[in-house]
Amino acid sequence: MKFFFYTASIAVVFISLVILPPNVFPAEGNPQEVVAAALRNWPPHFLTDENTGTPAGFAIDIMNKVAELSDLKVRYVLYDNWPKAFEALRNNEAVLAPNMGITSERLNLYDFTTPYETFRISVFVRSVSVDINEIGDLDGRKVGVVKENQGLVIMREKGGSELQIFDSMEQAFMNLISGD
Repeated sequence: MKFFFYTASIAVVFISLVILPPNVFPAEGNPQEVVAAALRNWPPHFLTDENTGTPAGFAIDIMNKVAELSDLKVRYVLYDNWPKAFEALRNNEAVLAPNMGITSERLNLYDFTTPYETFRISVFVRSVSVDINEIGDLDGRKVGVVKENQGLVIMREKGGSELQIFDSMEQAFMNLISGD
């Protein structure tokens, strides 16, 4: 398998506030509990500690520090993937999501902090596909993307490819590996 990077980067934030009540930042010493959507397994940002079942990882470490500095208590609810976490935010089952990527669509739905990280979006190609070296080479081909992921947004805007939308990156990779 080979891969190349799409030239655009996206920002990733550690906290996305949906709608918080006015008392979300309580008096010092009396922490307010907020519910955060966290992914069960999306290393290195989200992991689940095998011994305790509690969330861990880079996004959790940063969110815990923000909570400490803000006198908040965070209760994490684990989700298997981003689409399920987004659903929890839409249904007000969670009020924040550590490490959510900023997109133009999401800016209309959520409030974001200053990003602490950016990353490039990767395109993975089967090694036998020797004629795919840049994003334009995907025109007229089947392209697997993950729903509610920035890769889907980019490929829809670009057009020219037959998009196959998957629920998870694992499903997309398995279909890529199998030649589908």
